[in-house]
Amino acid sequence: MSERAAIDWVIERAQALGRSVELVHVIDERWLGLDEARDGTVRDHAAAALDAELARLGAAPGAPPVRGRVLTGLPPKALLDASAGADLLVIGTHKTGFTYGQSFESSFVGIAMRARCAVAIIPEFHARSRRGVVVAAEADAYGEPLESATREAVRLGQDLLIVSAWGAASVAGRGEDGRAARLEAATSTARSIDSRVTVRPRLSTSAVSEALVSAAATASVLVLAKPGADPDDPTTAINHDVFAN
Repeated sequence: MSERAAIDWVIERAQALGRSVELVHVIDERWLGLDEARDGTVRDHAAAALDAELARLGAAPGAPPVRGRVLTGLPPKALLDASAGADLLVIGTHKTGFTYGQSFESSFVGIAMRARCAVAIIPEFHARSRRGVVVAAEADAYGEPLESATREAVRLGQDLLIVSAWGAASVAGRGEDGRAARLEAATSTARSIDSRVTVRPRLSTSAVSEALVSAAATASVLVLAKPGADPDDPTTAINHDVFAN
């Protein structure tokens, strides 16, 4: 179950950081309204599923504070609304590639683009054998993605892989090759954020999205930047390509 992998991931993280967790079960409003008895069954099932999960987590030693609530609505909108005031929104997915799980990309990729907080997307088969935290070297070496990735790498005791690749303009032959300079600046910044981090810089000959997908194949975490308000922000296209693959 993709949601179980996501729940276990966020519980472990909350334990390490001393945070609380809220579990949200969303009843898709499109399932309701046809029959009153059926609606009651759907609501009862949702409440029972949430109660069972809260009981499972409450029985675990050292579990962080966990509360839960059942919402009704369109799942993407309900999760977006629930993200207001949160530090992190965690979503489970069964998506494992471009073909398997394309519905996730079409239904939920907008959440990551529009959420009011950071978003973590946890695959169903989140292997503990994966190692490393991946982030792109951006033009702004002091950006939030690099700081978040650095701190997560230190927290996990894993290497930080900083990838510097071709931007869209550079691939098309319209931009200068600033990959090496970006990589050097990002590496220096990561070490200044936390001297304990082990950085593995990678200079890629691929486009950014392709380089990130490749680097993330064996990594435990991939950190992406949040797109700006400009519809032409290249980050939007990069994130879309990464989510789709």
